[in-house]
Amino acid sequence: MRFAQKDGFSFVFGDTPSDNPVLRAKEACDVARSLVNQGVSGVIFQPLAFLKTPERVTKEIMTLFHKAEIPVVLVDRDVAMRDMPHDFVSIDNFGAGRAIGEHLLDCGAKRICFLMRPNCASVIRARLEGLQSALGEVGRKDGIIVAKPDDTAALKPWFSRRSRPDAVVCESDYVAAQFRNTLLKFKLSVPEDVMLVGFDDVRCAVSATPPLTTVHQPCEDIAMMAYRSLRERIVEPDIVSRRILLDAPLVVRESTARRGR
Repeated sequence: MRFAQKDGFSFVFGDTPSDNPVLRAKEACDVARSLVNQGVSGVIFQPLAFLKTPERVTKEIMTLFHKAEIPVVLVDRDVAMRDMPHDFVSIDNFGAGRAIGEHLLDCGAKRICFLMRPNCASVIRARLEGLQSALGEVGRKDGIIVAKPDDTAALKPWFSRRSRPDAVVCESDYVAAQFRNTLLKFKLSVPEDVMLVGFDDVRCAVSATPPLTTVHQPCEDIAMMAYRSLRERIVEPDIVSRRILLDAPLVVRESTARRGR
């Protein structure tokens, strides 16, 4: 916000507080209509996730802005819309997923799984694809677990067998924190039994026991780049769409302590 204030802009924030996916989609559309009615100069928009049809909702909102000739920059999650020029600012999720895979292989992991909740965002799939790329180069395959991190019934079959995963990559730090509690219920320790990796580098990653290996999201850099892109698009609304991907470093902590090969 301070970037905009220096240039004489003010920020209007819109939020979707509901936990109900249907209500959250409606809230997002209502916020978009309100911004159009206010005549804002531009919008920085993070598309919704964990909906059954997230792309439909995003395209509906983008159409509202496009018809009102309001420039848009998407952050974190992109949607293919060739007829609606926009910029996209995020981290290199594929590269980050690949770095995680290489790290776990170097730590001696043999059976690596990726844990994500149902209806996940496209950026999470990009992280998975990066992980798969690293494993594929050494002839390994990953397991994909689609479940809530506290769903013991869904997760138990994976971790009660002899050939259980010895490393799990979670879609986010919050999911990893919840999943660690599930592992404790299965009497499995981190990292002795299962190495654990999160994503985002939020506070719970540092305070976790043990501290969580994760990928650092450069949130301030993303915000600054999104604002700069929007400012340029306000001045030149017809410039071609741009994809701006920032580096996100891997932060290695005790949850992936190295093992002997």
